[in-house]
Amino acid sequence: MSTAFRFFEYLCTSIGICLAATGFAVMSDLFRIGSPQQSIFSVVLAGLLCLALSLIIVQLARSYPSSPGVRAYLRDALGDHVSMIFTLMQVSVVVLFAGVESYIFYYALSQLIDVSAYLVCPALILAVMMFNLLGKSVSVTVQMTTTCILLVSLVCLGVTPLWVDNMTGVDTLLSVGQMAAVDSPLSLLTSAGTAIFLYMGFEWVLSSVRHPKDMQCTVPLAMASGLCILTLAYFLFINTLALYGDASAVTSTAIPHLLMAQIIVPEYASVLIALVSLLALVSTFNAGLIGVSRLTYGLGREGAFPKLFARISLTTGAPIGAIWVLGSVALLLCIVQLHYGIHIEVATVSAAIYCFIYSLYPISLLIHKAKNTSSTTRHMLALAIPLIAVSLTFLIFGFGALLSSAEHMPVVLGVFVIVSVLSILATVLMSRSVAGKHYNSGGAYAG
Repeated sequence: MSTAFRFFEYLCTSIGICLAATGFAVMSDLFRIGSPQQSIFSVVLAGLLCLALSLIIVQLARSYPSSPGVRAYLRDALGDHVSMIFTLMQVSVVVLFAGVESYIFYYALSQLIDVSAYLVCPALILAVMMFNLLGKSVSVTVQMTTTCILLVSLVCLGVTPLWVDNMTGVDTLLSVGQMAAVDSPLSLLTSAGTAIFLYMGFEWVLSSVRHPKDMQCTVPLAMASGLCILTLAYFLFINTLALYGDASAVTSTAIPHLLMAQIIVPEYASVLIALVSLLALVSTFNAGLIGVSRLTYGLGREGAFPKLFARISLTTGAPIGAIWVLGSVALLLCIVQLHYGIHIEVATVSAAIYCFIYSLYPISLLIHKAKNTSSTTRHMLALAIPLIAVSLTFLIFGFGALLSSAEHMPVVLGVFVIVSVLSILATVLMSRSVAGKHYNSGGAYAG
């Protein structure tokens, strides 16, 4: 397999995990938070910040090549308990995300046929569960093709209306002065923190590296290129949405891309959007469930998680214990989200959690460098300033996402507190269980 092909594979993986159908609902929510100009500025700012973070994550991945991920990145620097808490919070995002993503597909499908959300959403989650329990996986070719179709669709939805309306691209681009305008500092922080959702998981490509040498250049370049491409695609889409979409129409729908599709192909707009939403669900939720089930399976093997997570199918090799638990929890939370209608709030909480996780990566790298290098004080200071700046920016964006509008804030804060408390309690209980096992085994040995 050539380096060029592997680069394209990594590029598609990094982009594909971010192209969730929920992303369109989040972009719609950005228009609720502030002006279209602020929405564009927030998306570009979030993309640039994630681009800076990608350089930091690459350094961490090179230090922990055998187990890339939040657990390994945080454990040595911040301790076992902190790393486990944020690992559980990341797992929570995936199981919560299942309900949001399946709902967005239902919302798109409901434009075509009259169907119950309580039928479609659970059925989708069960289908993905069964697919994984059978040991099936989406091939690299299918994953790359799906990503390309989604990306082309996003770009077309952001560009084609300009030509359909006989307008040139130059005439429709927002000026630099307009882009710089923001409603208020707090509104900008909320908008930028929420916009992080559009890039969540870009670093998951590190778990699919085929050759160690690819970490030198191929993977970092693919990850950075993917973030640049995503930022440009989001910019084009939000810019066109601002030009053609009525503000009230944009903020009142979870599928604002339908407004653009109605300009391009009015007769087939609903079909097109339903297909795009389905492809996005397959690309993101399926990949997320696979990744998290493997993560929790590994933690079950090392004894950090209950043994149930370490169960595998002797026939297919699939981590059936982790899939059953995570899928069942996702199904339950999906029903809860449908009952209370809190999908956009859950997406906002997911963005905030990822902001807090991302804020710890620069600190972990700084501590790792301080422990393992003999650099001078001046060199460490020069390294610390940008790392702390990136960390604080993500931290502020995370709090900004939590401080949503008065309408959404109580639910957002409530869901965040519940996820945080449950993650802390689970960490404490599992650490006591592990400590008890070590004590008993030690006592038995001594006897």
